[in-house]
This record gives sequence, C-alpha cells and structure tokens, in this order.
Amino acid sequence: MIRESIPLVILFRALNCISDRHILVRICFDCPDDQDMREALRPSLEEAKIIQTQEDALDYIAKRGIAQTYVKEKRIIYAKLLLETEFLPHVSTKSNGSLQKSFFLGYMANKLIKASIGTIAEDDRDYYGKKRLDMAGLLLSSHFR
Repeated sequence: MIRESIPLVILFRALNCISDRHILVRICFDCPDDQDMREALRPSLEEAKIIQTQEDALDYIAKRGIAQTYVKEKRIIYAKLLLETEFLPHVSTKSNGSLQKSFFLGYMANKLIKASIGTIAEDDRDYYGKKRLDMAGLLLSSHFR
C-alpha cells in the first residue's frame, strides 16, 4: 500500500524505462514531435530529475509505503513485488512484465494528456449509449440452455 502519489516519470523509471527519451517515446508514440505534449510533460520530467536509476525509483516508491523502516535492499524488493502484483495486474503479474506495463502506462498517459490539452475529446464511459444492454428474454433463454 502506497500512501502518497508517485510522479509519472518516477513510475516509468521504476518500470526500467530510465532515460527521458525512452519515457517520451512511450508516451508520445503516435506524435513524437508534438510540442504541446512535450510541454505538458516538462514539469513531471523536471520533478523526477533527482531519481535517475531504477533502484532509486523503487526506493522512492517503497519509502512512500509501509516498507519505509526497512533497509534499502528490502525496500527495493518490496517495491518490485508491489509493482509486479498490485500495479496493473490485468497487464501482467510476472516478474518480466514491466515492459508491457510501461507501454500500457504510456498509452494511458498519452490519452490523458491529449484530453487535457484539447487534442481529443474527453470520453464519458458512464454514458448510457455506451452500455451493453441485454433484455430479460435473452438472459432467461441463455440461463435455461
């Protein structure tokens, strides 16, 4: 359990996406020269300048959780386990799933940034027109088959 918010770039570094260039490639995959997206990411990149390695990022994450009193090695193991099992478990729960998780995190950040700068319209997933409705007759027939 993590008690504080974790900056996006530090989360990427914890998923073994170390350099700023690789992080920008993960997020700006469809428009690598989009200056608006790069400007939106600049504060997050500047905030995470103090964390430059995966070990430092994992230690940063573990210090915000319940493992803050452990020694550094145990904190890193705790943070790795936390990222493997609790962070995006629908993508992967394996120890080598950090690549898939970093791509999915980049996709989510891409959508959020594009919606915030107005490039795409916001989605409303609770809109009634997007719901799948099954009528009672269909549900009863599938139940008795």
